[in-house]
Amino acid sequence: MLSPGYLCNRRDGLRLFPEGLPRVIFSHNKPIGRYFPGRKVVYLGRSFLDILVSLYFFQKHRGTPSYAQMTVDDFVRDQFDFPQAIDRINYFSRQLERAKTVLLIPYESMRAEPTLWFRRFIWLKNYEYDQQAFNKAMERQHTKQDSEEALHVRKGAIDEAAHHLTEETRSYVRSLLHQNLEGMLK
Repeated sequence: MLSPGYLCNRRDGLRLFPEGLPRVIFSHNKPIGRYFPGRKVVYLGRSFLDILVSLYFFQKHRGTPSYAQMTVDDFVRDQFDFPQAIDRINYFSRQLERAKTVLLIPYESMRAEPTLWFRRFIWLKNYEYDQQAFNKAMERQHTKQDSEEALHVRKGAIDEAAHHLTEETRSYVRSLLHQNLEGMLK
């Protein structure tokens, strides 16, 4: 979500962001929706199935020791709190409908064509930019993704669910989402 104001990051804490520049907020928390009404919002969303796989590996390697003994399918079917997740997605969907303008960016599309999506973002905010600086930033983005620096976490691979979940579990999740999601993020 973008709006001028404060920006919180891990290294420096809360700092004033210069007026006129967007504020970038990374959050899964519901209260974030209070910033949406009347604003231009860029919402980056990832495949729910891939999120489940990523969460499983996070819990397995950094969280709950008992997860090491279960499969991804067991985690999805027996441990994951679908009602809470669906409630959160529906909340965000309702809040996005109150925004002035919304650009929904599928994570998978952004990873496949970052230049296209960053151009759309720039167009949405009516920014003027230097073409050479833009090209250099795009080159750096591709280099950073493949660098040693990026190896400390899982890379957010696209379509991880196809490699880690059975078709039965993928169908189960799709059915739950189809039956329960509302609005813009359905």
